[in-house]
Amino acid sequence: RDTSSCICGELFPNLRVLNLDNNIIADTSGLADLAALAVLRLNHNRIESLVPDRPRGQPDAAPVGLQTLSALEVLQLGFNDIHSLAPLRTLPVGNLKVLFLQANDISKLEGLENLTQVRELVLDKNKI
Repeated sequence: RDTSSCICGELFPNLRVLNLDNNIIADTSGLADLAALAVLRLNHNRIESLVPDRPRGQPDAAPVGLQTLSALEVLQLGFNDIHSLAPLRTLPVGNLKVLFLQANDISKLEGLENLTQVRELVLDKNKI
């Protein structure tokens, strides 16, 4: 399942906290342009990647999903199927202070260099 653009800035311009824990979300690209969103909880879903796959021939497509959430301070993605942290490099993480990624399928610590404001990083129950 995906968020299918049902939760976007046009509909919720002042949304600051969004809890989507315990669903069957696999695609976050529908979470778009939520300029005020500071807390996003997506624990216990089916997310495999921090950014959606780009169709072949469209590597420079417009940012979508987590790539549009520049005000995020707390991002919780625990208990999903995330394999790689490398896509963190493409996310606007300048304001991020808390990142939960416990109980995923992460085996390598990479893509963390831009997390300069992070105070809490949770990576237990992975394959590191």
